[in-house]
Amino acid sequence: MTKNHLTENWSYRLVASQFGIEDVGVRFRRSRPGPEEDFVHSFLNKLRCQGQPDLNLTIFKEPCLETGSPDLVGVIWHVPTAERWNENRFLLQRDDFRLMHHIVHTEDTSISSIKRLFRSRSMESIDRLNAANMIAISRGAISPKPLSTLYAVRHIFAIEAKISAWRMALRQAFLNRWFATSSHVLLPEMPSSVSMFSEARALGVNVWGPRVSRLTLNLPSTPSDPLSYASWLFNEWAWKVWAQSSPKYAESKHPLLDH
Repeated sequence: MTKNHLTENWSYRLVASQFGIEDVGVRFRRSRPGPEEDFVHSFLNKLRCQGQPDLNLTIFKEPCLETGSPDLVGVIWHVPTAERWNENRFLLQRDDFRLMHHIVHTEDTSISSIKRLFRSRSMESIDRLNAANMIAISRGAISPKPLSTLYAVRHIFAIEAKISAWRMALRQAFLNRWFATSSHVLLPEMPSSVSMFSEARALGVNVWGPRVSRLTLNLPSTPSDPLSYASWLFNEWAWKVWAQSSPKYAESKHPLLDH
């Protein structure tokens, strides 16, 4: 797949617990003052990103997920893709994205099989996904609309920052691969331990040191596939944050809620 280097001077939007949590549906871990919190803020203050036209970078600080609360999650996403979504997407819920992920990644998507797997409320999810123009229904079978029109994400990166206890950071960074295209451990000093780097490689995790101040990522020319339903959630949350300031959705009758 063709890779594109990003151009310089790309600003980002930081979404943290102070931001309207009730507006986009994401829950946050409460930040704890201390050295690690200061370390994360120092990293963000010196972060210089590379950008590309039509792409936005939204960074979530300590979002709560089933596998924990990563210190930072960056979502690089394609604005023109999201601009075509209709207002009914505002009403989608977490269970809807669990079902959507299943529909995209399985061959047997009959309504009867979905009812067996997802039980009584599955029809409500199907109705909401259909209204959001994410699926098509024909003769009892459900098919997804093209993924390139549904999923605006190009890359999701997770960062786990630790002052010490690098093995704990590696474990959390490995769990973050559940939803993230790339996962990183950020340390105040690069350790001399050879075992750490071998363990990180075995887990598919990158290690960053204090000199990291520029975010350089090679991005695919087309959207990455969602790795889990949580990838879909970040796709939606980033869009909802942007939509709050978009003239297109300013007069929307739907609140930006994820119930």
